[in-house]
Amino acid sequence: MKFTKEISKDWHFYAWNPWLHELDIRHDTIEEGYVKASLVNDPKYCAKVGHGQGRIFGGVILALTDVVAYEAAMTSNIYVGGSLTQDSSFLREARGEMFTIESTVTKWGKTITHVETIWTNDEDKRVFQALSTFTMLNHYPKVVV
Repeated sequence: MKFTKEISKDWHFYAWNPWLHELDIRHDTIEEGYVKASLVNDPKYCAKVGHGQGRIFGGVILALTDVVAYEAAMTSNIYVGGSLTQDSSFLREARGEMFTIESTVTKWGKTITHVETIWTNDEDKRVFQALSTFTMLNHYPKVVV
């Protein structure tokens, strides 16, 4: 199934685990090879005590990076089999009210597709970046019920 703006709101209920819907990703732009999403910071994503208070946990960033990068890979008519790798760099603390997540396909392949994802905060400072690879299949798998 090709990922489009029309299906983005309910996407996580049938393509992913429903808990991802609780992360409240807003899809701003979806084009072939590109997804721009935003996330409003919420205390449920953040450390509660110490110097990390108010900073989004790395695990939340990694999970959302995998989701948005996968969505970018799914904007073609080639079926994405799954994540292979994610080379991640935390550049600064993820503090802010709003975050922009942009995933861009840098190379389409017959068997592997490469996607770059960049997170910026509301001060337009880059807080995280990742390079991901996904397996690509030449067919949609059969669904067994």
